[in-house]
Amino acid sequence: MKKSTKKKKGRMEISSLLKKTADKYIKQNKDKYIAKGKAEGEKLGIAKGKAEGEKLGIAKGKAEGEKLGMAKSLLNSIKSIMETMNITAEKAMKALKIPQEEHDFYLAQLNTL
Repeated sequence: MKKSTKKKKGRMEISSLLKKTADKYIKQNKDKYIAKGKAEGEKLGIAKGKAEGEKLGIAKGKAEGEKLGMAKSLLNSIKSIMETMNITAEKAMKALKIPQEEHDFYLAQLNTL
């Protein structure tokens, strides 16, 4: 047999042995790596979900806070105009150009003060 043929055969045997060893290693550790990948994926997903949830919660809280602040400001304005000009809540809301559909809300709030 020629030297080059022996070298090729030797390389093929090594290559085959490496492949068998790698296949055996993968087979033995497959479940471990799947579990590790799943755990890392869950951890990453939870972190991403938490960050997005916080961002959404902050935006929603800010919008609700602005809406509440605006309502309180308008209530104070209605009350001030009523006292200063000695007029009804309805007339004060009309002067402030508060939409008619919001009048019941503000009347209810004024009654709780």
